[in-house]
This record gives sequence, structure tokens and C-alpha cells, in this order.
Amino acid sequence: MEKAVSSQDLEDTRVPLIIPFAAASALGVVALCLGSSLPVVLMCVAGITISFLPLHLYGRDLYSMVAILFSARYLIIALLFKIAYGQSLDSHLFDATAAYAWTLVLMVIVTVIILLARRWDPGKQFFAFPNDPKSLRKLAIISFCIGVSCLAIIGSRGSGDGQASAGPIMVIASALVSFIVLGLAAEAIRSVELSGGKKLFSPLLAGMFGFTFLAVIALNQRAFLFDAVLGIALVGIMYRAISLRLIVFGLVFAVVFTNFLSPLTLYLRSQREAGVSQFIEIASQTTARMIVDPEFRRTVVETTKFAQTRNFTEDTAFDYFGDRSNVANRLSHVALLDAVLNGVRTRTYVGFPAVEKNLAGVMPGFLGFKKDGVSVGDWLAWHTGLLEPPYTTYIVYSLPMEAYTTWGWIGFLTYPFIFLLPVLIIFSRLSSFRLRAPVSIFLFADMQHALIESTSDGYMNLVMREIVVLAIVLGGIHFVFFRERPPRLARHLVKAALLREPRSVLARRPGD
Repeated sequence: MEKAVSSQDLEDTRVPLIIPFAAASALGVVALCLGSSLPVVLMCVAGITISFLPLHLYGRDLYSMVAILFSARYLIIALLFKIAYGQSLDSHLFDATAAYAWTLVLMVIVTVIILLARRWDPGKQFFAFPNDPKSLRKLAIISFCIGVSCLAIIGSRGSGDGQASAGPIMVIASALVSFIVLGLAAEAIRSVELSGGKKLFSPLLAGMFGFTFLAVIALNQRAFLFDAVLGIALVGIMYRAISLRLIVFGLVFAVVFTNFLSPLTLYLRSQREAGVSQFIEIASQTTARMIVDPEFRRTVVETTKFAQTRNFTEDTAFDYFGDRSNVANRLSHVALLDAVLNGVRTRTYVGFPAVEKNLAGVMPGFLGFKKDGVSVGDWLAWHTGLLEPPYTTYIVYSLPMEAYTTWGWIGFLTYPFIFLLPVLIIFSRLSSFRLRAPVSIFLFADMQHALIESTSDGYMNLVMREIVVLAIVLGGIHFVFFRERPPRLARHLVKAALLREPRSVLARRPGD
């Protein structure tokens, strides 16, 4: 067990670059046949290949997963969806060449940051949790109970999908709800180790995931479902426990999520003002009706598509796939980058007001920062023409697009080093991303959403709030449940010796 969890020798999990290059090239040929331009396809293939460099050098550690995640959210998912839709990569973009060129630059920057962060990673855990089956089971149950409790708090007091109301309780609950992932990861590792790598799901893990699934639907908190799936998937990938049956199940789940769960949770947002019990009843009735009534299901899907884009201006709204698909456009940021490049082209860079806006979101109000309730993404979208003031949609704007809107190409090149690199270094001090430990997987799943979709205020929140709360709770769990104590008999003998002959015992030097 010790070697499986803490070993840094992942040489046997390295992947030759020719494999991702060949796969991306094959998909690129299909994209060419669909009418994509050669420069765009070449840049897409190059960006995907470059992002697999950490996997080629170091194997399946979490740093390679960070690089692949960026590549997936900008290039891989876009390429797959475009082929599935039968569209060229150039379609529905203002300037496809510029969009993919900047995306290629971003992939190079992210890869360099990953290599630097891994170079400075000490390869240790601040809280070394035991990794025997009994301890993993205990960690799984404790963590899962903490996460579910916080999920209930957010669901009862929040506004849906993670947008919780302000207040210290909600801040703490939002930071700790991800402990669900720690519980799932610990139980998955236990199952893999006990089965010799043949079994990822134990009965308890299946029950925990099923409960999480039902809670997410009932409380309209779909973001946490993705984190839960990612945590289990990472264990399977890093421990080589992904079977063909699980791959098929994952594909089916992705289709169901895209065509059923995502529209359902978005549709239920309009009912979020109801009480918890009433909302759960509405959610169950709506779910049942969507299952049995195809016409109602189509109405829900079209309603959610309109709701997500009704506030966008018609001339610059980004819709890479031409069907207002919330899921596809949310998972692929190429069109967002293209829209930002197009919007900034005829406008001046925002500059220091954007910095002040970000600081106002994370700094306490008594320091003089004014909080206007408008997200940084919506505020930046007003300045690039994506949204018309005062409309808001809580648009995902992301750090690279914020950087370009604020400072131009200088910001685009420097912001990842200013924000992404420190976050990786700080989080890796709590539990190294070189390791396949439960806490490392948990931290990755917890912060990956912010790394991809947040603006700089989200990165600052990770460092100023979330890492502090996570460290305190992890330290508390370790101290209360996993702290090494001397055996009871040994404690008794030491106490008796000190009571009988305190001077002789205390005066005795080591080695005597």
C-alpha cells in the first residue's frame, strides 16, 4: 500500500508523444475533410500534442492531468464536438486563425507552468494520512459526511449551482462541500488496492456516488456532480483501473448528462426561490415528466438554451456549434476567446479598473472596496460587447480572456505566471501533485473548476480563503482521527516510571 500511494516513480505510465500526436492528427484529417483550414487544424493538433508533454516526461501524475484538462477544455472537446456536428473548425468564429493561434500560445504557457510547478514540488504531504484499508475507509466516511452536510447547507440557502448567498457560513460550506470528492477518492483507492487493480467501485462507493447524484439533482448543484465523477475517474486513470465496461458507462453517463441532467438543472433554477421540501417535490415531478413526455423534454431543452443566451448581443454572441448548446459552449472556450479577441479589437484595454473590480470581490468591505453584486465575468463582458449593461448571466470569462481584455497580449502572456503558477505551488505544499494520494486527488478536483473557468478573483479566493479552510479541516481530521498515539500499555509504564522515580528517569541520558 505504501508504495502504491506515495511512490513518485511513474516511469511505466509515461506515454510517447507520438500517440497523442497520431490521435489528434487523425481527428485533424477528419476536420480537414469537413472544410477546416489547414493552419487551424495544424495549430489545433500542435496545441493538443504540446499539452501531453508532462505525461510523456513524468507519467500519470496530477500535473499531467492539469495540462490535459486545459487542452481538453480549449481544443480536444471542441475538435470532437465539431466532428460530431459535421462542422469545420473555422465555422461560427470571427477569426478562426487568430483564435487558434492564441490558444496554441496558451497551451505552450500552461505546459511551461506545469513543468516549473512540478520542478518545485517537494513531493510530500503536509498531513500524512495512513493508507491502509481501514484508514482509507475511515477517511472516506468522515470526509463524505462533511461534504454532504455542507452540500445540504448550500442547497438550502444558496441560489443554485454553487452561487451561494454571502456570509461566513456559506463561505465555509462552499469550501468544504468538495470533501465529498475526498471521500469518494479514498474509497475508490481502497477498492482498487484490495482488488489488485481489478475493481474501482465497491458497494459503499456505489452507494456514496448514488447518494451524491440524487442530492445534486434534488438541490440543483450540478457542478459538484462533475467534481465527484472527476475524482473517481482520476483514481481509475492513475491506478489503471478503468475497464471497458466503465468506459461505456462513462460515455452513456455523459450523453445523459448533456441531454437530460444539464437542461433539467438549468430549468429548475427558475423554481429555486421555493423552500427546500417544495423544491425537491418540484424537481422530482419535473424529472418524472421529462422521462415520460418527449414533448415536454424538448420544451425544457429549448427553454434553457434561450435562457442562457437571451442577454447576449446578437452581433457578438459566441455560439461555436450553432445550436445554443449550453454544455458544448461551456466545455469549449475557443469561441469565447474568439469573441473576446473580436470585441477588444475595436475597444481600448480595460486596465486598472479591472484590477480594482477583482480586488473588490475578494477583499473585505471595511477596507473601502465597493461590492456591486455584478460578477467579474459579466462586468468584463460589458466592456467587450458580449453583454449589454445592465444584463447579467454569470458568464464564464476565464483568466486568459480577462488578461487579454485588461492588458492585451502582455496580460495574456503574464497572467498565468502571476496567478496559475502560485496556486499550483501553494496547493502542492498541502499534498504533492506528484503523488497518487487521496488528498492530492481531492485538491486537484477541488480547484480544477477555478483553474479553467475563474478570473483572477477566483484564483485569489483559492489562496486567501479556500486553501486556509481546507488546511484547517484536514489538520483537524488528522489530529482527531489519525494522530499516532503510543500504545496504552506503553503510556501506562512511562507514567508509572515517572511517578515512582521521577529524578532518576528524567536524569537518565539517551543511550544509557
